[in-house]
Amino acid sequence: MSLPRYFRCQEEGSVLVVEVLRPVGSLAEQDVMRELDGIIAITAEQSTHKIVVDFHQTSYFGSSLLEALRIIWTKIEHHEGRMVLCNLS
Repeated sequence: MSLPRYFRCQEEGSVLVVEVLRPVGSLAEQDVMRELDGIIAITAEQSTHKIVVDFHQTSYFGSSLLEALRIIWTKIEHHEGRMVLCNLS
């Protein structure tokens, strides 16, 4: 399994912390989509519906990251999930 390039995930109790590691400008890149699919798989497999997205390692993100956040949100909202964004610049 390859190392994460854009997102690092860590479970802390019942919360999934998703750390944005670098600017995400295009969801067209295969590795970004693969990592996004991995996050969605974690939420499905672990029944994790509480997500914190931590931006402390990046000061820029494009509309494609907003789309990624929307995709994650639509997956967890049906289970009364919550998503919090922190350390935004």
